[in-house]
Amino acid sequence: MSRDISDRIDALAQSARRAYGRDRLWLMFEAWDDLLLASWRVPEEALRTAVPSPLEIDTFQGSAWVSLVPFRATDMRVHGLPPIAGQGVFGELNFRTYVRCEGVRGVYFLSLDCEGTVASFIGERRFGLPFREAAITIEHRDQAIQAESRRITKDGTAADFVASYTPCGDATTPAEGSLEQFLTDRLTLFVVGRDGEVHRGDIWHDPWRLQPVDVVIESNTIPAAEGIALSGPPAHAAFAPHTDSFVYFPTRLKVGSEGTSTAHFKFVTFWRIRAPLEAVWAVVYDYERWPDWWRGVKQVKVIKRGAPDAIGTEMDQVWRSALPYDLHFRTRLSRVEPLRMFEVTSQGMLNGVGLIEFSREDDVTVVRFDWEVDTTEPWMNFLAPLARPAFGWNHAQIMDWGGECLSQKLGAELVGSEHR
Repeated sequence: MSRDISDRIDALAQSARRAYGRDRLWLMFEAWDDLLLASWRVPEEALRTAVPSPLEIDTFQGSAWVSLVPFRATDMRVHGLPPIAGQGVFGELNFRTYVRCEGVRGVYFLSLDCEGTVASFIGERRFGLPFREAAITIEHRDQAIQAESRRITKDGTAADFVASYTPCGDATTPAEGSLEQFLTDRLTLFVVGRDGEVHRGDIWHDPWRLQPVDVVIESNTIPAAEGIALSGPPAHAAFAPHTDSFVYFPTRLKVGSEGTSTAHFKFVTFWRIRAPLEAVWAVVYDYERWPDWWRGVKQVKVIKRGAPDAIGTEMDQVWRSALPYDLHFRTRLSRVEPLRMFEVTSQGMLNGVGLIEFSREDDVTVVRFDWEVDTTEPWMNFLAPLARPAFGWNHAQIMDWGGECLSQKLGAELVGSEHR
């Protein structure tokens, strides 16, 4: 990654941290260059059939609005991956309207004309975003910018947008309560899948810096192709020369109820170690010292001491993953039967229950771990349908480290580590 892009990502991360009060794991970074925001008033009833019912149409001074937004996406990076060949610069034209869901203002895409990219493939296949493949050029011609988008369709249905726009005047930040703020102060997009489930995707960018712009639209059949009738020039237009942005991992919402959906996991691991049960219990039950010997545990910090039998003790834990992330959660000791079992509940990145049981088979002590948890991080829930095997492998790796490290700690033979 070039130093310029790395510095821009760091600066945007600091800005996002100030806004959210914490670090958020972003999915994608990209810049939006030479962006035109051309907007029209439309009757609210004209959008009702195009906007799914879980979403409320947002209005400004009694009118619903739609916008056509052509721009060049540049410097795209997927978090944790090197630049993808051929995916760094591409044209996009989004046709959007403005909605609310669960009290949050956002945008709803009526269509997304885009050159074939990894982002569009994932967005369409995973979330049903309305991508339309198109040939798009956005280029400078003297003082003007020429944008052309022509859809590539198998049935030959034409839909295109051709416009020339020339920025003029100074760039300013949208005023509080203005139409420009209504159109641009949108850090969330909503998608309603074919199954009716609502997905929320957050983005982050610094406040828009918008310039007045002269626009000449030569052809515009995009809205008609989506069943929306527009006439005349846009009621409002603005230009943004450059904006850096983060796209965060989408979350599936439970509309009408609190919280978001989660991915559920159940893991069972057996350690079989040739050592006395009392010795194994003494080490494993002493969870405060897990970081001293278990490679997979980075931190266990007691937050609250429980009763004399330790029930109610709360601990903040950080576990080292075999994949490039750590797991942070708080556990509470809920049950203890000495030399037989103890149970903890967890809250944080993992919500659920862990049960650790001890038994004997001949001269071998068996430690059984049952973990039943729900993931709460949006990025984990987003990836779960595809990455479930990777998450399972990761858990098995952490547990295998524990068995090996316990064997070394006790100077005893690890007969086996088994996962079910």
